[in-house]
This record gives sequence, C-alpha cells and structure tokens, in this order.
Amino acid sequence: MMKSILAVGVSVIAFGAVSAEAKTFGHIAGSVNYLSVDDIFFGGKDTDRWQYDVQGAVGFDLTPNWNLQLNADFTRDNWSNFAVDEGVDALSLGGIAFWRDPSKGLLGVEVNYTHVDFASQSNDGYLLALRGEYFGAAYTIGGRIYWAPSDFYTVDLDTVGGGLSATFYTSDKMAVSLRGNYQDYSFNGNSNDQYNLDITADVEYLFDNNLSLTGTLGYNTGNAFGSDFDTLTVGAKLKFYFGTEGTLANQHRTSTLEPTVSNLGIIWFD
Repeated sequence: MMKSILAVGVSVIAFGAVSAEAKTFGHIAGSVNYLSVDDIFFGGKDTDRWQYDVQGAVGFDLTPNWNLQLNADFTRDNWSNFAVDEGVDALSLGGIAFWRDPSKGLLGVEVNYTHVDFASQSNDGYLLALRGEYFGAAYTIGGRIYWAPSDFYTVDLDTVGGGLSATFYTSDKMAVSLRGNYQDYSFNGNSNDQYNLDITADVEYLFDNNLSLTGTLGYNTGNAFGSDFDTLTVGAKLKFYFGTEGTLANQHRTSTLEPTVSNLGIIWFD
C-alpha cells in the first residue's frame, strides 16, 4: 500500500517537472468512504467496508485553449469477512487532452492504465473516454462515454460505460452536484445482462485557502452472475486546488478535471 501511495506522489512531482515551462494548475485530494453492501451477492457475509483514496493531477496549457493533464490515483478497499479479511488495491495512471474555454465549455479525450490487486490476483486494464462539459452562468452540465478492456484471472473483461453530471453553484463558495453512471460489462464476450448503475450527490464548500470539503451520498445497484446487489456510500473528501483562484465555479473551470473511474468489470469495486 505504501509503495503505491509513494508512486502517486512521485508521479505528481514528475508531472509538475515536465510542465515547468508552461502555466501549471492542478489538484491534490484525499477521501474516505463507508460502503454498506447488500449481502445477497456474497452469500450472507458481512461485506460493509471502508475505502480510502489519494489522488493528484497536474495540467498545463499547450495553447490558450488546449490543455494536457496527467493524473495518478490510488484506492484502497478494506473488506471484512469476505472468506478472510482482504484488501483491494487499485493504482491508476493516465492523462487527458482537452480543449476548454472557461466561458463556454470543454471537449476532451482521456486514457489511463489501472492495476488492481485482490486476494493474490491482479487485474490490468485500460480506459479510453470521450468527455465534454457545458458551462452555464450558475451551472455546469457534463457527459462522458468510455470503453475499458482488462484481464482478470484468465478472463477477458470488457466494460462499456457512460455518465451524466450536473453541478449547480449556489454561491461563490458552494456547489451541489448530481452524477449518474452506467456500466455494462462482459466476460469473454458474453454479457449475461451484467451491469452496474450508480447515482451520487455531492456538496462541495470552498475555503479561502483553496481547500475544499466535499460530502458525498451515493447509491449503487447492479447484477452479476445472476445475483442483484445494492450499495449505499457515505463519504468525505478534502481537495486542494493550486494554480487557480477565484470562485468555486472558476476553480472547476480552470483547474484539472476529475479522472473517469471504471471498476474494470469488478462490479463490487465501486
């Protein structure tokens, strides 16, 4: 776990060095979530768990409107009573190239590589996404679609997903966001109606020192191997913006973007 966290830190420092000649901007964030999981999928075992995440991103301007972002993310899931106590570790490295006009919106393409370790097994996967946002006077509307192929055990997994988001700025320092995401995934080309749907609400407050606090409430439902499952998530995140200033809306529209998250076909790794 410590090696993965250090890898995130080293990657962020390296990204900053690469972009030293250009205007830089970015964010560093850490979050903790508590997930309450319906136990039907796991045969009656208690699978409530804690999830910890650390993330960093650095962006720099290639032209007044074209930007390149590099990001790193490490997530640790602590399971209880899943046969034995286990942890799921995921390290993701990637980048986003995007056109952005802070008064209009953005369009971009994103790629990343993710490595997941679970119960002495590993899962390596990639993600390719197209994303865009429209900036209104007091709101932002966003959407993305993505494809994430991966290998787990001896199985080829393919995840196809898409999401929509809406952020409403209730004041210069506060925003309320609603996000929905749907994923359909197949094992060796066979879908078997396996899917994942989550809906999340966030409230973010920006302090005067470019540090923000976000509270999260999420609901996830899906089906895998013929069993339905549901997950309720409650969480909090601290996020520090650098290289940008002003209102929370301006921070969102001039700083780095939140990377797209795919569970690479592991539907319980939300």
